[in-house]
Parts: sequence; structure tokens; C-alpha cells
Amino acid sequence: MTEPMGITSPTDPDAVIHDAIATLRREGLRITVPRRQVIDVLARTDEHLTVEDLHERVQERTDGIHLATVYRTVETLVQRGLIDHIHLPHGATTYHLVVDRNASHCHAMCTDCDRIIDLPPDLLDGVAAEVLRQHGFELNSRHAALTGRCRDCRAG
Repeated sequence: MTEPMGITSPTDPDAVIHDAIATLRREGLRITVPRRQVIDVLARTDEHLTVEDLHERVQERTDGIHLATVYRTVETLVQRGLIDHIHLPHGATTYHLVVDRNASHCHAMCTDCDRIIDLPPDLLDGVAAEVLRQHGFELNSRHAALTGRCRDCRAG
């Protein structure tokens, strides 16, 4: 297992990018243009992006990077624990940069507008413990989204 990234301020994209690149170097991986661009795009957004979204944003910065290259880059970064994925109910998988590898979190997705909200990491601890106790089933809420309606959609 790799060391935590050790970001002091998750809102500082430059620090997040620096730590992600340092992690890749520590693990002996090359810092390619696609890896740097995917990390940069994810560090500078609060959105959870699909690979197609990532490709579009990377293409805006660096023309000539193919969709297949972005897929391979995302796969590598997921395997290294630098980005995380969420399986959404309508089939799309979205990605976001992992700022603290020791603090996974779950997500809520609005079924009206598809907005994704990061939830506190311990939110489902009680539910997970009860499911384990009653059914012997260990929940992994990191890769799924709870669904419902966000505040804005409920108000509108």
C-alpha cells in the first residue's frame, strides 16, 4: 500500500497536483502529459467527471490525446489510489481526485439534476455495522452513490 498523499489544504489544487505527482514518482511511474493533465483537471474541479468529460477537458488543454489514452490513464490512477470512481445508477462511472487516501467518503446523487455531493466518511458507519451484524455483509459505500433529490430540486 502506498503512503497517504499528505495534503495540508485540499482546496489548494497546486498542492494536490504536487502530491499526486510525487506519489507517482515514488512508485516509479513516469509523469506523462496525459497523467499530468488528468490530475490537473481533477484537482481544479469539485465535479465528479466521466472519462469522456475528462477527455474533453484534457483536449481543450492539450490537443491530440486520444480517448483510449485517457481511459488507460484513469485506470492507472485508480489502481494507484490517486483517483476514485463512483458507479451511478444510470450506468455512468465518474471520477474524482483522492485528496486523503485514509479518508474515503460516500456520495449522494440527485436523481433530478445528477448533482453529486460528497458526504462525510463516517456517515454510514452505523448502518454498515448493523448490516454486518445482521447479515454478515460488509458494505463498501465508496464506489456507489445514495440517490434522492437535492435541496435545489426539492425547492423547485
